[in-house]
Amino acid sequence: MISFQPCSDLLASAQITFDNMRSYYEHYSVDWQLTQIHAQLTDLDNWDIVYNGENVLEHN
Repeated sequence: MISFQPCSDLLASAQITFDNMRSYYEHYSVDWQLTQIHAQLTDLDNWDIVYNGENVLEHN
């Protein structure tokens, strides 16, 4: 079963965002750091994806 719950680790979420967007940032010379992404996430609704009771992002 898939469900959602409020994000439990915004820093991990920021790291995933940074890693996934890194090539975009480099290509367009966007000077973003992990701390900036983390700060931006704090003002947003953030959700973890849970599958069979386990956070999907914790299982890379």
